[in-house]
Amino acid sequence: GGDGGKGGDVIFLVDNNTDTLSWFKGRNILKADNGRPGEGRNKTGKSAEPLVLVVPPGTQVINNETNEVILDLLEEGQREVLLEGGKGGLGNTHFKNSRNQRPTYFQP
Repeated sequence: GGDGGKGGDVIFLVDNNTDTLSWFKGRNILKADNGRPGEGRNKTGKSAEPLVLVVPPGTQVINNETNEVILDLLEEGQREVLLEGGKGGLGNTHFKNSRNQRPTYFQP
């Protein structure tokens, strides 16, 4: 089969029309979607949509364990990719050869 699709990125977007971070209250885990698996006939799986987090200007993204400032978001329209999605696994087509023309394994 085909290769898996790329996972979604996690992106912060600064918007002047957003006043508070109240949308994030009580949401401990925010995850972008996984890419779709590859399909037959060597079709590559669909890549996932990015997770865009809209925040007001002046927002800081801080590592909870080290208290290090990872991002300082100040300007309107500023768009920062915090985490890139995975590249997607290889389908079994990449592992076929003259002796094993229909492999049953793949890269997860």
